[in-house]
Amino acid sequence: MPDIQIGAKEALGADQIRDYVTEAYRWILGREPDRAGLETYCELFRCGDINRTRLREILISSDEFRQGNWGIVSKQAMRNTISADIVFFQTADAGFYKSLLEVTSQAIVKYCEMNVFSYQSFIGMKRGFHPWQASFNRYYLFMDLVRAGFKGWAVYMDADAWVHDLSFDLRAYLGRYGDRAGVLTPVAPHLPQTDVNNGVMMLNLADSRAVATVERCLERYEAVDDNTLIDLENWPGDINDQMFLCQTLQESDELRLAFHYESNSLMNERDASFIRTLLRLHYPAREDRLVAIRRSVDGVLGERDEVGDMGLYPGVMSAIYRGMLGREPDEGGLRHFRSRFEQLGIERALLETIHETTLSREFAERHGLLPKAEV
Repeated sequence: MPDIQIGAKEALGADQIRDYVTEAYRWILGREPDRAGLETYCELFRCGDINRTRLREILISSDEFRQGNWGIVSKQAMRNTISADIVFFQTADAGFYKSLLEVTSQAIVKYCEMNVFSYQSFIGMKRGFHPWQASFNRYYLFMDLVRAGFKGWAVYMDADAWVHDLSFDLRAYLGRYGDRAGVLTPVAPHLPQTDVNNGVMMLNLADSRAVATVERCLERYEAVDDNTLIDLENWPGDINDQMFLCQTLQESDELRLAFHYESNSLMNERDASFIRTLLRLHYPAREDRLVAIRRSVDGVLGERDEVGDMGLYPGVMSAIYRGMLGREPDEGGLRHFRSRFEQLGIERALLETIHETTLSREFAERHGLLPKAEV
């Protein structure tokens, strides 16, 4: 799995280097560094031979980590320290979704740089015959991490998902769920918990239940023969990566109860506060979707003129509400429409907002457009 190295040479002072090496030992091996190890890694840092990402990789691949000899800490403390190690990864086919990944990964890599997380990506197909079947890559990649001995949190994000809030404290958030197999988000609040959207998945790979969930999803996919996959040229109804995860959770109370189910107001939705996603249903036209995602990521990275794009937003919305609904916009309405102005720009978002407003019940009531039976 290709790895984007975060910060090949880091400008750290001697005290910062020593502190980081010490913390890495605590997080990954659950103990204080021995004198020889501390001096060796500090010297490698000073020479530019390793960085923080590489040090984590070295410690995670060590015999001590694999064998679980965590010395002075308890088993529960070991779980908590190992869970602090976090890797993000994405995957896509070599076509359109690769172009989405190239955009969204910019915000994710930036977030990883800021928090000393690792980032990996895979372009291509682990098993399949049509581009959409690259969606099953996520389960193979989770298992690659397991087989490599990784015991931390693995955060999978679809190619159309990006980090919107670079200040979000993910380490503290995941620390609340160290006894869970992972964090998933239901498709919608009114649907059963097990109807999850697997476009964003956070799995605690120190937990055997997370590993079992991935294994069962893979077993379902491997049970589909090649001829069936060849015939499935388009996204199908019953054979897809998300359906397999839902079925796995529905069939096992142990696995279903092992996860924390998070609101999609935090992640995995168009207006989510931490991780946002733009789905095909939001923008059926591919180019529109790519443009919207690029604008949003540019805004996160500070590469778009927020004053130019959003300075007119309150005035525009006030004009729409006054002219069409006869009142000032409420806070809920401002929040609802804001993201599309960020994503599309004023001109295109204005047309979409006016269209949606004309379809609202409030507009119909104000202008006497409801059928007589409903008035």
